[in-house]
Order: sequence, then structure tokens, then C-alpha cells
Amino acid sequence: MSAGSSRTQQAAPAAGGVRRMPWTRDMNANALRAHYRAKGEETAGIAYLARMHCFFDELEPSNPVTEQNLAERVRYIMRSKIFDDAELERLRREAFPHRMNWLRLGMRLLWRQTSCHA
Repeated sequence: MSAGSSRTQQAAPAAGGVRRMPWTRDMNANALRAHYRAKGEETAGIAYLARMHCFFDELEPSNPVTEQNLAERVRYIMRSKIFDDAELERLRREAFPHRMNWLRLGMRLLWRQTSCHA
């Protein structure tokens, strides 16, 4: 191909001739939700990759990825700052919606207790 050619290069297929799947912003967010959910469980880090992969599969059933690919993607997302700190915190909270409901309930009860005594 000459230097003046207008043809663009196509992404080379990954090993084995399989083309890599492009990750969307939503897929990246779901990868982090799965990561936070797997990390947040009280299992002392046992089978973290398997749990994260299972959670991701629930969120993205049509996007099959390996445990290793998912783990590498989460590391990439964290390193590259795709999401700012506020977005990361929001995704972490979204990974545990039931915890947020309990927190809200607890805050309401605390507010009622303190406002009754005021």
C-alpha cells in the first residue's frame, strides 16, 4: 500500500482468527458492577474470578467473555480512568441495591429518632 493510499487498515483478528468484540460503555459499566459485587461478598476472595464472571453473565448474557478477559478488562478500565470517581462510586453502589435500601431505611429511622427528641 502506498503512503498516499486512502484505504484504512482493518483491525487484525485475534489469535485463532476470531475478531475481538468491541466493549461499549454499558459493557464496561456492567464489568465494574460485576467486579464490585464479587469483591463485596464476604467470601475472603475465594473464587473471585468465577463469581465476577457469573455476575457479568447475568448482566450481559449475549456477550460471552472468559474469566481472564473480564479480569483484564476490569484492570484496564481502572487504569485508564474511563469512569471518573463519582461514576465509579455510583457503579459500586448499584452493585448492591439492597444495601442502599437498608441504608436509606436506617437513615430514616435515625432521623425519626433524633427528630422525636428535638
